Amino acid sequence: MSLLNRGTDTVTVYPEVVSKDADGNTRPKASAQGTECRAVVQPMTSTEKQDVGFNSVETLRLRLVGWRGGLLGAQSQIEWQGRRYSVAGEARQHRGSRRTAHTVYTVTRS
Repeated sequence: MSLLNRGTDTVTVYPEVVSKDADGNTRPKASAQGTECRAVVQPMTSTEKQDVGFNSVETLRLRLVGWRGGLLGAQSQIEWQGRRYSVAGEARQHRGSRRTAHTVYTVTRS
């Protein structure tokens, strides 16, 4: 068993779905129905800015363990420890051997 298959946290994944708005335009958004999945969540940065009041941005590295739903899109969201995070940027796919291949996402909460 690979060390990459051990998820230390449980997250709820809200994958990107396409819906139509009132004008008939297709718009991507996060699904209303979430799916629980094991994951490894690692903090990257946490910053505070004083623009108008205080704005804080938290950035995490996320690796889903056993996720079968395909790649997450830009409008996908993750819920971890009661907080919602948005996917930032493209997924980084590490394609090594069958045992070491994995996908890493960067998620942010602001």
